[in-house]
Amino acid sequence: MRAHCSFTWPASAYAADHSKGTTIERFIEVVDDYIRWYNEKRIKISLGSLSPIEYRVSLGLAA
Repeated sequence: MRAHCSFTWPASAYAADHSKGTTIERFIEVVDDYIRWYNEKRIKISLGSLSPIEYRVSLGLAA
């Protein structure tokens, strides 16, 4: 069984853009944006269909 890699999107986005002259700085920006989305904004069913930030706020753990 093959494990799912959550970094597939940024890596493939970089590979697609690299042929167009994308820099390592752009790659880092794409990966950073993805990590921020994944950790802060994505909706997670196990958190009651809330994003991680919304869930923390609902528990009073974040402002």
